[in-house]
Amino acid sequence: MNLSEAIFEYCASERFLFLDDKLKGHAEQLLAQWVTTVDDDLDFDTLESSVNGIVTLDLPIDAKRSFPDLLDAFFDYLTTTAAWPDAPRWQDYLAEISLSYSDRIRDDGSFKGQTVSSALKVGRNDPCPCGSGRKYKKCCG
Repeated sequence: MNLSEAIFEYCASERFLFLDDKLKGHAEQLLAQWVTTVDDDLDFDTLESSVNGIVTLDLPIDAKRSFPDLLDAFFDYLTTTAAWPDAPRWQDYLAEISLSYSDRIRDDGSFKGQTVSSALKVGRNDPCPCGSGRKYKKCCG
């Protein structure tokens, strides 16, 4: 059995019926998207980047915020059905990732990633970056 088949079986299982309603609506789509970004030999970094990648999908913010809960329920299903031997290890990884995941989602649905430093601003009296040798205010400013 591969992970795609396991997702299909999970969404048809009784455990899925008891899942929170806010998770059910987009569950199959979220899990199907997630499985395309991982392989069978899942490590911590791959799991973290795949979970963070869900934020880029065009979904309601609540669905994005609750994705770790959905993934945890799926891993729990894999563990109890013994369908995937590595699922308990993945649950441990996910527990660490979930701590900061939902806090990093902004109110507009985007993800707070690492801060990108902006380029140095050119002051009025600095040399022009075009290379003319003149002051910026007299050249390109």
